[in-house]
Amino acid sequence: MKVLLMGGGARAQSLGDALRWQDVAAVNLNPDGPVAADWPTRVHRADAVILPIPTGLFVWGPEGPDCAQVLAAGRGDGAVIGAWPHGAPVGCVNLLQNETFKRMNAIPTAEGAMAVVLGQSQRVFYDSTCLLVGFGEVAQALCRRLLAFGAQVVVWTRRTVDLPPGVQVCPKGWPSEVLAQVDFLFNTVPSPVLGADALVHLPPHCLLCELASAPYGFHPLQAQALGLRTMALPGLPRRFSRSTAQLTAQCLLDMLTQRGDA
Repeated sequence: MKVLLMGGGARAQSLGDALRWQDVAAVNLNPDGPVAADWPTRVHRADAVILPIPTGLFVWGPEGPDCAQVLAAGRGDGAVIGAWPHGAPVGCVNLLQNETFKRMNAIPTAEGAMAVVLGQSQRVFYDSTCLLVGFGEVAQALCRRLLAFGAQVVVWTRRTVDLPPGVQVCPKGWPSEVLAQVDFLFNTVPSPVLGADALVHLPPHCLLCELASAPYGFHPLQAQALGLRTMALPGLPRRFSRSTAQLTAQCLLDMLTQRGDA
């Protein structure tokens, strides 16, 4: 199987290395390299094309090809794979719709967030109160790890979910008596759910961590105007490319095997 990775940077290189380690004929096509102009030929020869993760409209920025051009250059029976937060173009395979990838991608996001937050705080997670806004894959990974650290975990979610033993539910309406106890807040909901009327009840030492994509769960300027510290942590899996590459490579191979490409 021939795999073409059309992304520069450490994450794409690490993913290529991980695929080659598993005896896949993977080639990294660096947008700044001398062969970048030959990308249509290379796409046509590939069984699978991996676009940069996360994936935007353009592969290498406005000066490079867009996803439609990559699809047109393919053989038709190959896979064009990327990670589009708001939906993939027709004909492409979206890793973010793959349950295994979402679970695997949540691990470096959760552990990376905890590492960064601890480095910016004078508190530890043990015996602290952590509020998780949302309870998708990332929040679930955070929940398991925070419980292991001895934290008290409170979850706010708009849907009914089964929570692990010992985890509290934050009632709708953001009760002030609950918010007043929060030491760390991790938002994973990509829509405004925490307004100024809720933020005002958080204690001054509370550290707010934004893990969602735009338009985000709270407005940082509103929080900062109330004296609260905020952190936006996008792209955490990219910071731990060596670890995430192994997870992503295995997920890709499983997907391609199911498609019959491997």
